Amino acid sequence: MQSQAEKDIDFAMKTVNTLGKYVGKYFYNCDYNLTQNAQNIFSHNFPNEHLQRQKPYKDLIINKIKKIFNENELNNFDLESIDGLTINICDHHGILNHPWLYTANMISHFDRLFTKNRKAIPIITLDCGNCPLSEPFHKRGLEFHDVHVNLFPKSKKRQLVYTMPKTDISIMEKVVEYGKHTEFNEKELELIKKIDQIIQNLDYSDCEKYSHQITKINYYLWPLLFEEKQRDNLIDLVTLEHDEILVEFLIEFLQDESTFIFQMMFDKDFRDIVLNKFRGKYSAWDEDRNYGTHFFWYINEKGIQERMYLNKNEELVSENGSKIKFNKNEIIKLLMKKQLIPSMFVKFSTIVCYLGCVPMGGFGSVNYISTLKELWLEIMPEKFSKEKELLKQVPTQGIITTPFAFEKNNGELKELFAFDMFYKGGFTKEYLDKVNQMRLDELMRPGLEFCYNYYTNLLPENERVKIKFDKKAIHKPFEKLFV
Repeated sequence: MQSQAEKDIDFAMKTVNTLGKYVGKYFYNCDYNLTQNAQNIFSHNFPNEHLQRQKPYKDLIINKIKKIFNENELNNFDLESIDGLTINICDHHGILNHPWLYTANMISHFDRLFTKNRKAIPIITLDCGNCPLSEPFHKRGLEFHDVHVNLFPKSKKRQLVYTMPKTDISIMEKVVEYGKHTEFNEKELELIKKIDQIIQNLDYSDCEKYSHQITKINYYLWPLLFEEKQRDNLIDLVTLEHDEILVEFLIEFLQDESTFIFQMMFDKDFRDIVLNKFRGKYSAWDEDRNYGTHFFWYINEKGIQERMYLNKNEELVSENGSKIKFNKNEIIKLLMKKQLIPSMFVKFSTIVCYLGCVPMGGFGSVNYISTLKELWLEIMPEKFSKEKELLKQVPTQGIITTPFAFEKNNGELKELFAFDMFYKGGFTKEYLDKVNQMRLDELMRPGLEFCYNYYTNLLPENERVKIKFDKKAIHKPFEKLFV
């Protein structure tokens, strides 16, 4: 007989399947595994037009990798074989930490994780740098055995990763400075010292800013998420800060006035249609609710973003009163000076809807990028009919946040942050094989509460059914990993 907790979960999964236009299908009757999921995501055949458009973006990505890594490190990468861009875009740029995000790098390439054979195309992620150091997946630091270690002071909490200068990174120093050393045992402190030594000994000579240091650190920490005997053939991980690359691209790209990206900003009639169509949508803007920004965020002298709304004088006005003439030359000039950073709307309209890159995302990003695509298809002017046909071909529903990093203690399942997994010695082959025997709708269950609350909150209040989810019941399918 089904328990009430299981009935609640079944009801929630059916509800998300009904309401969740883009992610709901993964929660109910989705019987394929992670290998099949990765193969599905990478099965897209890119139109030649999109491949040509992506070439400058791909070149920027490759050049950034060549800039950050030294010659010996670059010898591990096959960069010449990179073709169409299918990219993980769901991470926030920081040292490997949250289990929902570090496992996304595995899930995206689950069918080929251990196929390096000396040299291979690395896993390349384009992580958000347009987020403050205090964003919820890192909170200015990292987690280890239920202890939070701050790497940055509270005074830096609003500073964007994008604007952080190169810095000295010593985890052990911060553990002592914030008095956390008393909360770890000797063995835990030994691990922290070991990781800290790795970080201290890295060659940062070609790193110009903090985000470059993160890229280098994650490259060296990534193998520690796997047991030692699996590491030789593990493909490499390159986590790049996306916004830096996007800004460099837009400086050249906005010289071309013929694209719908240019015209959505600088053709007033088309811009009015765009502003009205996307108002109130996640990743766009809502002036009445003081949400989002019109196309770009302003970066003040403290490296903190400020929203900007367009006024009747064709000026972008920041929340603190800074005014910018909204024309091509002024926007390009301020992008070059790193005083502007593109919004999520501009980012994904450009890389997905124009360049045709295939995004791999999480519960939220799959939803808002797919919505973005749908709304663009509704308002694309007739003169851009070719764009409409190209956009229809771009897959936007590839999901890679199906967290599976657990341990079992005293009969309870607990999710493991990256440092927890380092401490355990990494994922074993046996564990990953068992994960690959699970169905996707089972693997999605840790995200059920988030998705259920998100979608039902869109309903009228009298139609919402409140559920108090039972964590043990949610995690029940994962029990088979420990048999």
